[in-house]
Amino acid sequence: MVLADDNFATIVSAVEEGRGIYDNIQKYLTYLLSCNIAEILIPLVASIMNFDLPLTAIHYLWINLATDGLPAIALGIDPPEPDIMERPPKDPKQSIFSKEVKTSLVFTPLLITAVVLYLYNATIHEGLIEARTTIFTMLVLTELLLAWGGRSLKHTLFKGGPFKNKWLLISIGLSLVMQLAVVSIPTLYKSFETSTLSLLDWQYIAAASVGIFIAVQVSIWARSKLFNVGLLPVSAR
Repeated sequence: MVLADDNFATIVSAVEEGRGIYDNIQKYLTYLLSCNIAEILIPLVASIMNFDLPLTAIHYLWINLATDGLPAIALGIDPPEPDIMERPPKDPKQSIFSKEVKTSLVFTPLLITAVVLYLYNATIHEGLIEARTTIFTMLVLTELLLAWGGRSLKHTLFKGGPFKNKWLLISIGLSLVMQLAVVSIPTLYKSFETSTLSLLDWQYIAAASVGIFIAVQVSIWARSKLFNVGLLPVSAR
């Protein structure tokens, strides 16, 4: 760090800014990688189970546009967490892929893949396009919820403040409107290989997406408790 001002308050602000940037890089990478790993696992496991491909190329392109665009960028400018200056200094040799990041990159993709394939199998009797539309919408909604809940790797969303990042909320809202248009406007059905969704389909989508969101938040809470009572090594913090 090069000091242009030797005022102690300036040094404190510089350290806080640096820690905030580091945290945001971790959150950005964790969100993108966990979602993209799931998007790779879904067709891989589906082919092993001899399912028809649950999603087509246009679905993946749209998912990446709707979820990996503005929401991911908004996570990169997230405000610092409240306890950011209460943490001990990081080991300079510690990888950006901390234990929190690694745990998320295993747990979240496996959970998403399992739920997506279960929902696909549960709705395939409605028809291939209908089942694909259901999990396509469910996956977009899930990833938007995970972006909202990804504001901290150490605290649950409601402890860290669910409404502090207005740009994240705006980007999630825009992406949600875009997704609703794709599955609600008949002229877009052919382009996106989708169909209309029934009330029961929406119930499936909401239950699956919110269930994944809650499970990920519980895992964050449980992990923080294990760190606090010393059941996980300090180096994992």
